[in-house]
Amino acid sequence: MKCENCYYYQLAQKWVNTPFKLGGTSLKGIDCFGVSLRIAQESGLISEDQFKVIHTTTVLRILRKEGVHKFKTFIQEGSGGRLVETTNPADLKCGDWVLRIIGRNFDVESALFVGGQFITSFPKECVTITPVFKFDFAISWGGFSFRKWRSLQL
Repeated sequence: MKCENCYYYQLAQKWVNTPFKLGGTSLKGIDCFGVSLRIAQESGLISEDQFKVIHTTTVLRILRKEGVHKFKTFIQEGSGGRLVETTNPADLKCGDWVLRIIGRNFDVESALFVGGQFITSFPKECVTITPVFKFDFAISWGGFSFRKWRSLQL
């Protein structure tokens, strides 16, 4: 279900080829967490305050010390979103945020589901839109689907 007319996909285009920078949040450099949250913030799914709460808090410390459940709870509450326990892309809506917890150090990779694809950024790479991204769970910001957004734009 590739949808290049998706509002989120259009927002994502400006971030493509932005260099990876750990902790970055601008077009000069951004990480996977930052690009997912920045697009959500630019589209109005989350506020600037919610962006700051999630991005500037030591979320990895929460994950490593408190465990996966506490981490999921923090991300869900900090973003104002709803946790979706799925690993199936068919369950996602445009604008959903997907996260993967990897390795013994509980590192996190994240992406935003846009236009039937995923936008993310990996170390030593630029921001890219990819058709495949393995994830453990998703955060849906109020089930704000592309169809609902499009009806507001008409």
